[in-house]
Amino acid sequence: MFSSTRTLHPAVYGLNVWWFMNIAPGGELYFQICVPLPKAALKGNLKEVYNILRVHEEILNRSSLLRMAITKGHATILHVAAGARQTSFVEEMINSIQPSDYESTLLLQDNNRNTSFCFAAAVGDVEIAKIMHNKNPNLNLAAIRGNHDKTPLDMAVMFGQKEMATF
Repeated sequence: MFSSTRTLHPAVYGLNVWWFMNIAPGGELYFQICVPLPKAALKGNLKEVYNILRVHEEILNRSSLLRMAITKGHATILHVAAGARQTSFVEEMINSIQPSDYESTLLLQDNNRNTSFCFAAAVGDVEIAKIMHNKNPNLNLAAIRGNHDKTPLDMAVMFGQKEMATF
């Protein structure tokens, strides 16, 4: 198990926005993948995500998609969907994680060191937090410090998320 001080960034574990913008031929893939994915996550549009996976199956699979930075701030699809309170979307994505990938997916931090669990805590989505926690109860997601060295509990309290703070 990773310690709570270990930092994992999507750029290390998968494709990322920089690669799509600067390495992929003409930056076309950036507009085909990195622009629509955050929009799909914000809206909870699984159909759009599956379509992108189908069209780009030669470079993307569900596992790589979940560990890929899809924003310039290195947020993953789980960060975006958790922050947008897209519970069904997050549940579907989390249920597709292979057991061997739980840690390397759920511990990913964006450029501000926030995990997707931090995003769920900040918006007060207890259901998403439970889904993430229950996927691997031995993984102490609540102990991973994010931006300004704050725990998810600190974030929940800071944003007035009472129910989340008692989770």
